[in-house]
Amino acid sequence: MHKKLSLFLVIILVFALLTGCFSLPTSTNTVNYYIDGQLYETRTVFSGSCTQSIPAPKIENQIFVGWFLDPEYTVEFDFSNKILIDINLYAYYTIDAVETTKLMTNKVMKSVVTIQSKSYNTGFGGLVETNSITAQGSGVVIDVSGGYCYVLTNAHVVSKETGYSDQSIIVEDAWGNEFSARIYQNPNSKNPAVDDSYDLALICFKYNSANTDEDELLAEIELATDPAAKSYVVSLGSPLGQKNAITYGSVYGYTKLNQSEAENSANVDFEIIVHSAVINHGSSGGPLLDTAGKLVGLNFAGLESDGTGCAIPLSKIKEFLNIYVYLK
Repeated sequence: MHKKLSLFLVIILVFALLTGCFSLPTSTNTVNYYIDGQLYETRTVFSGSCTQSIPAPKIENQIFVGWFLDPEYTVEFDFSNKILIDINLYAYYTIDAVETTKLMTNKVMKSVVTIQSKSYNTGFGGLVETNSITAQGSGVVIDVSGGYCYVLTNAHVVSKETGYSDQSIIVEDAWGNEFSARIYQNPNSKNPAVDDSYDLALICFKYNSANTDEDELLAEIELATDPAAKSYVVSLGSPLGQKNAITYGSVYGYTKLNQSEAENSANVDFEIIVHSAVINHGSSGGPLLDTAGKLVGLNFAGLESDGTGCAIPLSKIKEFLNIYVYLK
């Protein structure tokens, strides 16, 4: 009886080794799970055994596809395979364009404005405008308080052009309301909030929300963090005269701008976000957002070759605001 039982156990063990995800615990391997380029979880498994898929965290307005063996998401991992070496797995998400568009339309567009900055000269004691030039761009509301609205945009959108004595800045919201704006200057600072080296400016205008329909209030944008490479982004702006055009893409990475390729002569000398959410003339100053509708950067240039977008990272925006607005 004992011999038959021993033989039966040996047969079961051999069968398990040949057909199942089972191995004797002689050594271990590591499985690293990455999300958006960041290590999310690490698991240790016995060599020759299988690992399990872990529940991927929910990312707003994105759809989880699966775990892949490479960060380019070309080879999906088969969880029935035995682990023989240490491996990295990368979570692949796709953008939920329907839900993202709803969010942008119903919420975020209240934070985006069109800007026209006219530089001009006058004659006859200032009574007649003799010549002028107008720049058009976009902006994003970062604060509404004290009867004023504060809009972040690019310096090259609102800076007065060389050779002109006067300037007017007109902001138009999503409903066609127009406001006369000026470049903000902290009362305790000698310098207005505009800087070519950041290609950033803060403008402001009087805004009495009590006199505006409740459904048409300009809203402050929420802030996120600098986006990781390969993360999805959304551009909003007013390219070529359009209003609140939406384009989707992802972050290629960070690099210093090659001035010869850009559509404007911004003087930024730090690493900027390069992304595929296509922008065009008039998009300058428009927000670059994550799929949750939070600000991650500000578009300021596009590459002439293919419309690739270039944006000031949020960390640099905060640095600019600390210098010129909060005086830190």
